[in-house]
Amino acid sequence: MENKKIQIGMFDSGVGGLSILSEVHELIADLEVYYIADNAYCPYGEKSEAQLIDRAMEITDLLLKKDVQLITLACNTITAAAIKKLREKYSLPFVGVEPYLNAYNKEIEIKELSKLAVLTTKYTASSEKFWSLKNRLDPENKIFHATSDKLAMLIEDIFNTGFDHDKKILVMKELDPLKGLGFTHVILGCTHYPLINSFIENYLSVKCIAPGRHVALRIKDLLTNQLHYIPSKTCVPEFWYCNTRSGTWIKKKHQKFELM
Repeated sequence: MENKKIQIGMFDSGVGGLSILSEVHELIADLEVYYIADNAYCPYGEKSEAQLIDRAMEITDLLLKKDVQLITLACNTITAAAIKKLREKYSLPFVGVEPYLNAYNKEIEIKELSKLAVLTTKYTASSEKFWSLKNRLDPENKIFHATSDKLAMLIEDIFNTGFDHDKKILVMKELDPLKGLGFTHVILGCTHYPLINSFIENYLSVKCIAPGRHVALRIKDLLTNQLHYIPSKTCVPEFWYCNTRSGTWIKKKHQKFELM
């Protein structure tokens, strides 16, 4: 039976959501993905909830013009602010991103030898959605919580202009609150952070836990059960990329997005 290609949309304030896209393409190669890097409105963390909801609806309307059948909010901030309103307004499925706080129960083999931290942006840290999730999945408060003001934008800058010694120093400064405290694992609570996964692991001597694989599994589940997706084994993964400053769609080939 020939597989009918399914279009999905994905957006973030910039390139962070490419960490999610990488995992989606590893699991589901034959999707037609339309990715919007909303750099004209970046950073999302400086906007109010009302502004983020309005912007999410604008981006959703842009993606619907591409006949997408599912949209992923590939950003913790926009998920926390807007996904509930999007689901109320639109009929298609939306998938959001949250810090994988269930890691303590699902991914840690020897709990008594593990010490976990979660690193988020300040916006995510101030959201009711995050604290509801943390209180539910970490009721004993075993997971240390740290925030970063600047790390996501530093990674955005590294993606666009390259990595040098000065930027390395700035990245280390953002990670220093987690250094030397004996953590074995750090849960990455922003989709930009997995783009420097190896650097974080080496600098902090930890294992990073990112949400991408779990988001990709959720997308596959929705596609299979609601949109009757049938996977193809012969497709080379590609995607359409647009940043909102240019407004131009460019076709790109899949790659593993990791900067350092």
